[in-house]
Amino acid sequence: MQQDPNSLPALDGISPELAAGLGGAAFTVLLTFICVVLVVAFVISVVTCFLIYKPFSKLPESFRPFQPGLVFLMLVPIANLVMPFMISISVTDGFKRYFESVGDNSKGDCGKSIGLAWAIGLVCSLIPLVNYIAGPISLVCMIIFIVKLWSLGNAIESSQKA
Repeated sequence: MQQDPNSLPALDGISPELAAGLGGAAFTVLLTFICVVLVVAFVISVVTCFLIYKPFSKLPESFRPFQPGLVFLMLVPIANLVMPFMISISVTDGFKRYFESVGDNSKGDCGKSIGLAWAIGLVCSLIPLVNYIAGPISLVCMIIFIVKLWSLGNAIESSQKA
């Protein structure tokens, strides 16, 4: 028996309508998977912005370099490469100025160096092959930076209550 060169051997005995339906179903599953991944990534980005926003909003207005809501610019493409530098430099300087004004010099650089490591790692993670090292380093530095910001925000809150 001679086989049609245009047919697929695994699809012998399957009607063309069913084969087209299977292709459409596979495409639908793939598209659904991509949409779910994008939604999860967006939710993680929103949570990250909120985790930075919350302690930054505890900083008194006179020490803020910009409004805390601008942290959510990290959700905007291209701006998400610039905002980590602005946050790690200016926000930590605002925290440092606040703690110096109340006479507390025990906070060091207020997380500026770890914030810069996060920002640099984030930008380096765009480079192919370097991203295998820079991506995880950036993630760890971001987590440490957020924990540092929360400890600074809690310190401001406790010093204002006392």
